[in-house]
Formats: sequence, C-alpha cells, structure tokens
Amino acid sequence: MTMMIEHLKTLMDIGPHTTDQARVHEALEYCQGVLRGAEWHADIITDDGTNSLYAHPRGERESKVLLHAHVDVVSAANYGCNVDDDVISGRGCYDMLFAVASYLQFAQDNTQALDELNVSIMLTGDEEIGGQHGTRFLLGQGYRSEVCVMPDAGDSFGELSVAAKGSHQLLVHVSGESHHASRPWEGDGAAGKLVELLHKLQLLFTSNDRDDCTLTVSTLQAGESYNQGPAAAEAVIDIRYPDQQSLEPIKQRLGELLHEYDATARTTMNATDYTIDVDNQYMSDFVGLYECHVGGSVELTKAHGSSDAHYFINQNVPVIMLRPDGGDAHGDDEWLDMASWRQFHQLIEEYVLTTATISN
Repeated sequence: MTMMIEHLKTLMDIGPHTTDQARVHEALEYCQGVLRGAEWHADIITDDGTNSLYAHPRGERESKVLLHAHVDVVSAANYGCNVDDDVISGRGCYDMLFAVASYLQFAQDNTQALDELNVSIMLTGDEEIGGQHGTRFLLGQGYRSEVCVMPDAGDSFGELSVAAKGSHQLLVHVSGESHHASRPWEGDGAAGKLVELLHKLQLLFTSNDRDDCTLTVSTLQAGESYNQGPAAAEAVIDIRYPDQQSLEPIKQRLGELLHEYDATARTTMNATDYTIDVDNQYMSDFVGLYECHVGGSVELTKAHGSSDAHYFINQNVPVIMLRPDGGDAHGDDEWLDMASWRQFHQLIEEYVLTTATISN
C-alpha cells in the first residue's frame, strides 16, 4: 500500500491536466518506467497531440482483461497530494489517478505470474474531453480485450455501475450585426439572440428527476467592448439523456431554434447511452467475487456522467465500472478513502489473477 500511495503522490504532483499534454506525457513516462521495470512491454502512443500508453506482458494487442484508466485530470489552481489520517485529497485522486497507481502496484507485485497472464493496461490522456484521440483511437488500432475494467463510475465501494446516460455536447454559434450600445436599433446583437435561444431551449428541461434529461450551459462567449453589441456569440451546451428516444424531441426543438435565430451548432462530443449485460460471464463472475469482498449483495447503479466506456460497449466488450469511497470529482475538495481503496485493489487483483490466466 505504501508504494501505491507513492505512485499516486507522484502522479498528482505532476498535475497532468488534459490541456497540457506535456504533463500528460510526463505522467505516462513515469508509468512506462514502472511497468518496464516490472518486465512489461509499455509504449507511449500519440495521436493528434494526445498521449496514451498501452502495456502488455508480451507486447500483444489483444488480452482477456484490460485495465483501463485515464491519466488526464481537470485543471486546478493547485496540484499535489494531501494525506490526512485515512483520506487522500487533491486534484485527480478520485478521478482517476488512484486506478493508475493501483495498476502499477499490480504489475510490480505479480512479476512472477506474467508468463501465465493475458492482461493489458491502457492509460489515456484525453478522457475529460471525449477520448477521441485516446481510447477511440487505440481501439481503432486493434488494441482489444474480452472484458475491460474501468474504475470511472460509482459513488462508493459496494456499487457496480451498469448503465449510463448519453452525452450530447454542442457549440452553438449565433451571428448578428454589431452596434453601439446606445443605438441598438442599428444592429442585431448576437448576445441577446443567444440568450433568448438558450432560454427557450431550457424550457424543455423542467424535471428535477436525476434520471431525466438535463441541460448545462457550460461556456458563454460574446463581445469585446462594454459599449458594443457583438456581431457573434457562442455557447457550449451539454445535454445528458437516458436514451435516444428522449433525445430526439430535444434535437428537433434545437433545430427549430437554430433556424429561428439564424444560428448553427457543431457537435463537440457525443457519447451514447448504454446498458451493460450483467449476465455476461465476465460480469457475473466479477459480481460473485465482488459480493464476497463486500460481504453482501452489490448495488447496481446508473451513472449520470459520461466516460470512455461507450467505446468498448460499442465493440461488444463488457465494462466493469466501480470505485472506492471518495467524491467531489472535478471539485476543489476531491477525496479518496484509503481503506476503501485498499479493498478495491485487492478485489481487482484477485479478479485479474483468476480471470486473465492463459489456461482459463
């Protein structure tokens, strides 16, 4: 456990936020060094400026079990790891550098079993912005597995995330005619038009039900001067939806509003909703082992957020999604419970050693 904490501290101190791929590369170089020291083949792979790492004991692209995590984190004012009693805090500890540290520890602890294991590790550098040049690219290059472990969903140890909402993210652009703020009749201010468009779209989202569709306006940009109506305005909107049927009327209404306000929209990220088949043998075996570790039944949950899981599920690869106790991902008070993390590590290690053996 001590070495695993040191791995986590090192990665958190680097602060590999998505928009700084130099830091992402530095974190992956550290992981590569640890894995090669444990006699794994480990390569850093770059696509369109995004850095990722893939490792396998014998350098093969296919495996029974793939251990997946993203090393990129959301940017923060300060990086670093704080340990207080049995709690770790700091950017990235929960989302999701704890998993990376766990995988490194697994590799170091099981060098004697490498000849009998068909397991791989995939670490990507752009999950926080959609994973197109990380997970999607690597899968397109033929890196595959029969089951994927991805600790990127769930709120506490004892839960298993088996479904997730879809994410439809768009950049909305509104054009207008600029004007002096004292003479609005001489122009067609884009900012006001964008505000009206967003207000009318938000009227579709009236439910407080967490399982229903939600809309978040994540960024707004318009204007350069306090006394001028701008000629252009943009907003990024993030729609989360439980299924395609619920998304269709939203897309239809958005299309009408775009036409009404002479606006355009460009998709910046699209992650489909999914439900994992828990009757799959790999899943049912894991649930049985999970129940032994928690001493009771496992709660099946649905994730509100998105992850790279949909890329695997679209290729019919089941994804095991769980996390130790922790919280405030992307927040200033992000934290991780060390005792729960220890339980998580022991569970994943046992699952890999009993599932990924070549003789199975």
